[in-house]
Amino acid sequence: MPTPHDVFISYGRKDSKDFAIKLHDRLVQEKFKVWFDLDDMPPAVEFQTEINQAIETSHHFIFIIAPHAVKSKFCRQEIDLAVQLNKRIIPIMYLPPKDCWDKMPPVLNQLDQLFFRKDKLEKGEIDFEEKFAYLVSALRRDAEVIKQHTRLLMAALYWEKNRSTENLLIADERKQAEVWLKARAKEKYPLCVPTDLQCEYICESTRNADNLMTQVFISYAIEDKAFMQKLCQILRRHHITLKVSVRQTILNFDSRKDITLSIDEADNFLLLLSPASMQSEVCQQQLAYAESVNKRVFALLIADMGSVQGLLSFPNSVWECLPRRSASNILHQAQWLSILFDWLCSAKLQAFPNGIFSRSQTPFGNAFMQRSALRDAEGP
Repeated sequence: MPTPHDVFISYGRKDSKDFAIKLHDRLVQEKFKVWFDLDDMPPAVEFQTEINQAIETSHHFIFIIAPHAVKSKFCRQEIDLAVQLNKRIIPIMYLPPKDCWDKMPPVLNQLDQLFFRKDKLEKGEIDFEEKFAYLVSALRRDAEVIKQHTRLLMAALYWEKNRSTENLLIADERKQAEVWLKARAKEKYPLCVPTDLQCEYICESTRNADNLMTQVFISYAIEDKAFMQKLCQILRRHHITLKVSVRQTILNFDSRKDITLSIDEADNFLLLLSPASMQSEVCQQQLAYAESVNKRVFALLIADMGSVQGLLSFPNSVWECLPRRSASNILHQAQWLSILFDWLCSAKLQAFPNGIFSRSQTPFGNAFMQRSALRDAEGP
């Protein structure tokens, strides 16, 4: 893998090249490794690939704000990639883009800017070295957290090419990555937000170290795929290992064997309950198998069911149903998510905490109570 850079500088040559060169030279003097495009190279495919790789491998992304950079489609491509990769972006205001404020990338208005205004520098109203000291301080702050983000991103991108287990994290590297991911999940305003790919990479490394055991198998209908994907992203961000079914047709012998193995390897079975999953024969097959091997089964209501009588057609089992939320809001409910994470991580089945949700408040009402009564009557 390529060697990381400390800084990538994005700028427009027409109006900020001299300033960019000065900034580059001073950063090099301070022992920073800087990726800087000085020559007017054509935007060929090979060169664009080199730029993309430089952004991927840089700890920080500096964008020099000036009209040409704001208008440049190439500078826009660079900052869009930096945003996509959750890079630490440092905007530097050099020339206010008075005639193109509307073209300013939104992220630049959301971040604190360092002011190296050209007119004030020329008038001596601000001192370059004083402002530069602030920049150096920002680049060195929380350096290890940011460098870990870059290292994990580079490793995840390399793994993504063929998703070989040989490229997963092992031993101390895996443990350090797990600690890093969990720490970011607890931060209200993380310095470097992990990308979805990084989260998946770390979770797959954990799963590989655990002999492919997972914390949850998710069963869903194809109509609920978008919800499932978003839920998976959130679970992985909190270091929950998971497996989902990629098949949505009646399972043949070989595919059924693959699915049953995935369910066997999971601690929990989660059904995304909706009208579509109620009518899915695949979901019913998966659920029936999970119950037959006494998996801890629970359902998550993600859509209005109307009549819940169909629930009773599923095999009897211990059903613990999470509270009703609309599909548009359920993924943003902090209290709900904390319960789900605790539930998946717990060593044994737990009841909902007192005062939060009771059986009478579950979305299934009498049907849930009927199943509970039947289970209690049958005994253990």
